[in-house]
Amino acid sequence: MKMNRFILAIALLFPIVPGVCQISVEAQVLSPQLIDEVRVNGLVLDCRKYSFTLQSLDKVHNVQIPNGTPMLLKLNKPEFDLDNHTVSFSLMLSADDGEAANDEVVTWKLPDPTFVTTTFRNEAEKEKVLGQAVRILDRFTISDRPLERTDLSFGGELRKSPTTGQFLLADNGGVYAIELGKRRGLLAGFSIMDLVPMQTSVWVQGSVEGDAIIASRIRFDYIGDPTGGFDPSLPNVLSLGDITSYDYQRPLIEALRGRANVHHPPAWTGASNNWDRLHHYVGQLDPSEPTWDVIALNYGIRDDSQSREEYQENLRNAIRLLKRTGAKLVWVNSTPIPNGYPAGDADQPLTGLVRGRMDLQNHWAAAVMAEFPDVKISDVWQVVKDGKTGPYKNWWRGDSISFDYTESVPLGRCVAESVLQMLGRGGELNPMSVHGTKTPLSSSR
Repeated sequence: MKMNRFILAIALLFPIVPGVCQISVEAQVLSPQLIDEVRVNGLVLDCRKYSFTLQSLDKVHNVQIPNGTPMLLKLNKPEFDLDNHTVSFSLMLSADDGEAANDEVVTWKLPDPTFVTTTFRNEAEKEKVLGQAVRILDRFTISDRPLERTDLSFGGELRKSPTTGQFLLADNGGVYAIELGKRRGLLAGFSIMDLVPMQTSVWVQGSVEGDAIIASRIRFDYIGDPTGGFDPSLPNVLSLGDITSYDYQRPLIEALRGRANVHHPPAWTGASNNWDRLHHYVGQLDPSEPTWDVIALNYGIRDDSQSREEYQENLRNAIRLLKRTGAKLVWVNSTPIPNGYPAGDADQPLTGLVRGRMDLQNHWAAAVMAEFPDVKISDVWQVVKDGKTGPYKNWWRGDSISFDYTESVPLGRCVAESVLQMLGRGGELNPMSVHGTKTPLSSSR
């Protein structure tokens, strides 16, 4: 299992610092030289004492951090331990063997006491949440003291609850039962020491002064060490894709073990209009020192409502961006939609998750890939189609676009063979015996 001991040690040695979650007066006073408000995002390349370099989509920025700039960690499906004042979460797809149970778990110290604040988008949302017996806080910030409150905010001190999955929130003499959402939580109180180079995605809000960005707020996401545990004698493969790439990640690793190192970031690509987020996961956009020998990419299922023009332009932008890494590219087309979904109307634009939509998108994608003849197409759609009366017989009858482990093996092997062909080692896949034989009841992820 990949374990980033450095970041765990930093989190434990440097607990929440009182006041860090508040913007200092000095940081709020804007210099006359501050000429432009900006928001940039990307990958941390390196850190210094009071600044770091950030690789955004189009350039590398120098980001300076004034004293008191709030820095908040994004919590991904957090698990809280109030007895030990810690919060932890797993980095999906981080296990060397592809087994979800072996994914890396990172742990961070909680402030003691622990305060939670949420801000509602409008009065209707506030009334709905506060009117519930158990108040479900979807967006929240955890800090060492109460944050500034408004008419649209709610919060208090977090305490244990005897009910599993719930907490108590003490506020102004009242105690309320709450649940904390799994996707939009933030933990305040960090410093630049927590921005681990090449392992941290950041979103910076600030102002421009000369050739630097003066940060007024930073949100960051720890994405793990992409090459931790890699065999330096083997080529490196980056796998990017939607939910199907999650499913075939384990068999892809198994098929290439000993032939190539394989990494998938703990995030999926989503729809193709997210092409402008790929720079968070590919390392330096510098072809002179490539991190990856091959990058496999997919967009599809989440593009079911995109127009042909939108989808194709997004793919072009994604390919152009990935080419900047110096890696060879494999396009993984989209798997079909099974018969449990409604049929699309062939005489009308196929829109939504209907049968035939992914076949249509694959034709759109093929036209784009023809513009980039050095990109190889891995035809997993045909693998599933050819197995309609064989290994995918039950899948075709169902109503799930995901694949369990056994169903994912042919997909992973198809992608692996395309990768090896790009490496000049076609036909060297590990034998089928490297894959497990048990079929789980749900998808592999």
